[in-house]
Amino acid sequence: MKANEIMEKLFTLALQDREFNPNGDCCKEGNPEKEIKKLAVTTFPSTDTIKAAAEWGADMLLVHEPLYYDHLDAYSTKLLQTQKRELIEQSGM
Repeated sequence: MKANEIMEKLFTLALQDREFNPNGDCCKEGNPEKEIKKLAVTTFPSTDTIKAAAEWGADMLLVHEPLYYDHLDAYSTKLLQTQKRELIEQSGM
């Protein structure tokens, strides 16, 4: 199943309880068309968590809290955000 198909199914379930937030509820990094064989799930996407998911061989990391820790979860060139983006790109997630 592709990443965007997984997200679509999850959002359909979530919409039964709340409104969809297109700014927050979306693919932040990577290719949403990627075929997913291993999915990791976490509440907090710390650099350690991203590394662990990559080492485990995850194709996708589904997170609850914002990936980049700001209100709009927008990527910037801050060190922590750059490190997270590099880890995700290197892993192919």
